[in-house]
Amino acid sequence: GCLLTNIGVTSMAHKPLKPTKKFKKLTLKPMANFILTVLFSLVITVACFALQPNPLSEVVAGICSNNIIFLYNSLPVFLSLAFLFLVICNVFYSAAAVSTFWIMASIINRYKILYRDDPFVPIDVFVGAEAVSIIAKTNMRIDLGLLLAAALSALVLVTAGVFIKSKKSSIIFHMTGILICISTALLLNQYIYKSPKIYNSLPVNGPRYYVTSNFNSKGFIYCFLYNLNTYSIKAPKNYNKEYAKNLNNKYAPKEKRAPQKKPHIIMVMSEAFSDITMHDSIVYTSKNDPLMNYKRISKAGLSGHIIVPDFGGGTANTEYDVLTGCMTQSLSSAHTSAFRLVRKSFNALPRFFCRNEYRSSFIHPGNSWFYNRSNVYKHFGINNQIFIDKFSKPEDYKGRLVSDKAVTDKIIQVYNNHLDTYKDTPLFNFTVTIQNHMPYKSYKYQSQNVEAVKTKTEISDAASELLSNYIAGLRDSDRSLGTLVDFFEQSNEPVVLVFFGDHMPNLGKDYLAYKELGYSINQNGSVEDRINAYSVPFIIWANSKAKTDINFAESINSLDLPPDRIISANYLGSILYELLGYKGVEPFYDFLCELRRSIPVITGSYYKTKGGYTMQLPEKLNIKIQDYMKWQYYKISHEQVNLFPMH
Repeated sequence: GCLLTNIGVTSMAHKPLKPTKKFKKLTLKPMANFILTVLFSLVITVACFALQPNPLSEVVAGICSNNIIFLYNSLPVFLSLAFLFLVICNVFYSAAAVSTFWIMASIINRYKILYRDDPFVPIDVFVGAEAVSIIAKTNMRIDLGLLLAAALSALVLVTAGVFIKSKKSSIIFHMTGILICISTALLLNQYIYKSPKIYNSLPVNGPRYYVTSNFNSKGFIYCFLYNLNTYSIKAPKNYNKEYAKNLNNKYAPKEKRAPQKKPHIIMVMSEAFSDITMHDSIVYTSKNDPLMNYKRISKAGLSGHIIVPDFGGGTANTEYDVLTGCMTQSLSSAHTSAFRLVRKSFNALPRFFCRNEYRSSFIHPGNSWFYNRSNVYKHFGINNQIFIDKFSKPEDYKGRLVSDKAVTDKIIQVYNNHLDTYKDTPLFNFTVTIQNHMPYKSYKYQSQNVEAVKTKTEISDAASELLSNYIAGLRDSDRSLGTLVDFFEQSNEPVVLVFFGDHMPNLGKDYLAYKELGYSINQNGSVEDRINAYSVPFIIWANSKAKTDINFAESINSLDLPPDRIISANYLGSILYELLGYKGVEPFYDFLCELRRSIPVITGSYYKTKGGYTMQLPEKLNIKIQDYMKWQYYKISHEQVNLFPMH
């Protein structure tokens, strides 16, 4: 029995067991992978459109009115899916990665617009730390359901990728596909996503210059890629972050001083303010001179000309140059809007004064979103902002725009309110006017009588129309300058007024009115022609109280300005800094004061030194220019700014 039992046990022990049934993974053929890639790209694109903050009905209507908008948004998704699939050979893993990127980016864009009225653009990636700070300060409430849905979608796709594989193809097939994807992406970028012509041709539900309207109408993915091409900052040659950071120490003067008595500062950038009426070909008497106040006040203060970044437009670029001490032209080799590149807190002139006991305000009778001013001025340190909604009375307008008179009244109102509320605290106010904005056609002032310009030489009706309407606005700007000076002269408080233009007026195609007047001007001409194209007046004036407090006349003499008093716009803030008696408080402005004495004019193609205009600088000055370029890039890209409350 034992033997039989042993034999039975042995027999059982050696009997082969049935193999466990193994789960068979599904393998997709190439056509199935292609179809899934197309489907995933469509689903991801639809999801990104659905995440836009504007109503879904509006999104659908926009796509239906122009189907190519959907195509422009879906092509990048399809190409990125195809590229990743060819690299990792799994369509589900590819979809998980691509969907996570675009869905998360769309969610960020949604909440940036809702809370900041400012879309998500590529350069925002580099200011992540400050973005976290902004979220905390604004108590931003993010729908966790959206984040959970995005995470679950990615998880489902990854899980599917574990169990569903793709049939392997030859290495030649994958390499060829990768090259096709890269080549197609480069071509699409060059001819579609980089094209201002295509971007501007697409319909916009809202103001065309309102960036948020563009994102909502044209789709986040397309606009994000367009901004990647258009609004990018180019790092200077041999840029080193640590070297740039230490420029503060390299150029900081040993002496440090600040004024004991701090005057109120009123800065006014007047739309298209120029002195072209001083040209010999235009005739005026002393009683009807459009610039009678400008001429009067010039003799009582510091006056000259600043070289601005643009001709006939680009207002915000002059704001950037004056308020930051940096130069728009150094940001990119392509023409760009500097304000679209300001994405984080900036050590600009308003922030400097706020750190030195000032309270600040900004006035502009235009839309807060234009040039993204509302956000940019917060980055510059000004929270108290006044826009067009505060100019609601019919009498606030002259023609279609808010008048310079209404803006001047608002400046005086802000100043008086400040004195009533913060008696012992100086005010820094920056104002941008709008009345004299182009076009200068007959409809600008509608039925109002506009005095026809009188000239020594005969000019065409078209040129006369443009000149007459422009000069009507110039006359109002000059009156506003006179009103401000007369008002502040009566104040018992010390006040310094800085008044300047933003750019020369555009007076017809191919410089029509300028040419007929015999005015030498050309953006691509001789040095003299270029100077005339980019040169606008500035005045720094102090009332009697301020003249005594800051030794105004003596301070002007110590500036060492060039005989013609022509300087680049980026120096204007540092001149104010020096005039008021600051030194060693802000090394960047001290550096600008030093640089101005050596190179008073810097443009994209030439410099002005004591020896005149040149395209080549001596080695010593060239080192300073290179340091300047690196310092600017550091300030806008990497400098960490103390975010204590600004007033």
